[in-house]
Amino acid sequence: MSSSVQKLFLQLSLIDKITEPSRTVCKSVESVRQAWKFAAREFAYSGALMSGTVSSLHNLSLPAREFSKALGEVESLGVAKEELDKLAQASRDFTAEFGGDAVEIARSAYDIQSAIPGLGKGALAAFTTQGALLAKATKADAATITAYQGTMYSIFKREAETIGQAKWVDQLTGKTAKAVQMFKTTGEAMSAAFTNLGSTAQLSGVGIDEQMAVLGTLQSTMGGENAGTAYKAMLVNITKAGKVLGMNFTDAEGRMLPIVEILEKIKERTGDANLKAADAAALVSAFGKQGAQAVMNLLSKTDELKGSIGEINKVESSLNAAEMAQKMVDPLDKFNSQLQSLKIVFGQAVLPVVNGLLWVATLLMKPLIWALDNIPPFRWAITGVTVAAVLLVSALTGMKIILGITTLVKNFSNSFRLLNAICYKTLGISLKQIWAWTVQKTVMLAEKSATLACALAQKVMSLSLWHTTAAQWGLNTALLACPITWIVIAVAALVAELVLLVVYWDEITAALRKFYDACGPFAPLVRTVMRTLLGPVFAVADAIMSLGDAWDDLKSFFDRVADYATRIFTGLGEFFSSWWEGIVSPIRKVWEFFSGASGETVAGVNSAEPVLPASAGRGRSADVPAGGVRSSTVNRTTNYGGVTINTSSAPRAGELEEWVLLAGG
Repeated sequence: MSSSVQKLFLQLSLIDKITEPSRTVCKSVESVRQAWKFAAREFAYSGALMSGTVSSLHNLSLPAREFSKALGEVESLGVAKEELDKLAQASRDFTAEFGGDAVEIARSAYDIQSAIPGLGKGALAAFTTQGALLAKATKADAATITAYQGTMYSIFKREAETIGQAKWVDQLTGKTAKAVQMFKTTGEAMSAAFTNLGSTAQLSGVGIDEQMAVLGTLQSTMGGENAGTAYKAMLVNITKAGKVLGMNFTDAEGRMLPIVEILEKIKERTGDANLKAADAAALVSAFGKQGAQAVMNLLSKTDELKGSIGEINKVESSLNAAEMAQKMVDPLDKFNSQLQSLKIVFGQAVLPVVNGLLWVATLLMKPLIWALDNIPPFRWAITGVTVAAVLLVSALTGMKIILGITTLVKNFSNSFRLLNAICYKTLGISLKQIWAWTVQKTVMLAEKSATLACALAQKVMSLSLWHTTAAQWGLNTALLACPITWIVIAVAALVAELVLLVVYWDEITAALRKFYDACGPFAPLVRTVMRTLLGPVFAVADAIMSLGDAWDDLKSFFDRVADYATRIFTGLGEFFSSWWEGIVSPIRKVWEFFSGASGETVAGVNSAEPVLPASAGRGRSADVPAGGVRSSTVNRTTNYGGVTINTSSAPRAGELEEWVLLAGG
């Protein structure tokens, strides 16, 4: 006993001495792993915090940076700092009231300054905000309105300098918005009309109010470009038209009369009713085709034109345009614009600090770039460290992925075992048995579906047979109704008779001789009658025999006819046979497939003996064989769509009980 204890203590001491170094190594490795894990977590946390800080600072300063970039573009055209400050303030004020993007508004000032050089103090900000207001009120884009302002300023530069550029553009915005509202047009159409008209009307002494009224009225029947072209043609030919029509369209000083007075003079000659052909031809001859088109469109609208000129003349500011734009403002757009303005103001406050840090970082990068370009060992070292770090991170990430997949598989396996145990405890059946039962039921359902499909196919085939029978009777009727058929039958019958006559000539003559002898005294009369009756037949036979080669040709002709008829009927038979096989073959394959699948599945279920508790085995009846009802069959007759299925024997009481238990009943 003591020797056994000593051996035990010896073994324990040996185990302790052997495992103690490994435990020490494991503890050291675990401490190193924990240190690396803590360091990696701190590094990732710090990196994420730094990245988030930089990203937040970038997003916060981005609107201010874009706004400063837009102002820098305008400043590049020689705009003073004071004008830039007014432009920035006006852009933010506009977005606060009407919404929009302050950066885009400030950037549009670049196009305005390029199109209209020499703007006075405050004029650039006024042109920019008025253009944005007119674009919003007339549903036009900023580029179109900027081009429109440049065109109008070039035409009415003298008036703008007289009353002040800022005030003039304020009136232009209001008058244009009023014209768009009155004539149901758009800012883009008005811009196209004035672009085509050019300075022709202004050089003819026509004011801006009258020009807008005429172009707006013409746009009710033609587009903006056509309206400007037609009005220009009318003005160009006004002197010629006066001479052709014998009228004077100028005042005592030689300036053109207002458009309403010119139209009234023309109406005195043509009348208020529809123009006559001669009057229309005279207008075309006087004003040209396009100019006459403008005159004829305006003749019946002189009162409306006069009122429109008065309404536009009353506009002195852009208040009506502001009212139109205010009705299109979306509160959410307005809120977003205010939020952007807040970011711009705040960003402009912190932007100098950010720019200073970026400047310092840029300076620090220069030596690093120089070292990488000129010191190869340093470049190789940096590259090696970077590659090693990337490989290390990739390896660690791969290990994490593998560990995660392993854990997931283990959890899935444990869950499956737990579910299997729950099913066995609650239902008394395993998941494998449930799966086998499900497959069996599925196959049975598939068999039933296939049986119903076969029954349906049989119905379809029976209907097709009826159609085939009807077609065959139709073919027979057509053949019998054809004269060629009867000719062929008659010729065949005649040939058969001749052949029989030749073959049985001796028997026929012997029979006739006996009949002639039996007639006795009536033999001469019978001979006369026979000659009378058989004379034509013998004559025909002699004629046929005398034909010679013609008979061979006729025989070959009928042989060909018979061959064609044989081919036709053979082809019809093959067609109906292939058609029938095409219908039956898929159904047969489906039936064989489901029958085979059913047999295999049921065999698999029968071979999988469920593991039941001992109590279940003791409770089995003595008349139930091993394997239960799965190894026996039930005597039952079932009909699926005309197909009868018979089983071999009736279930016993114990079999029925176990069947109900397995079925979950």
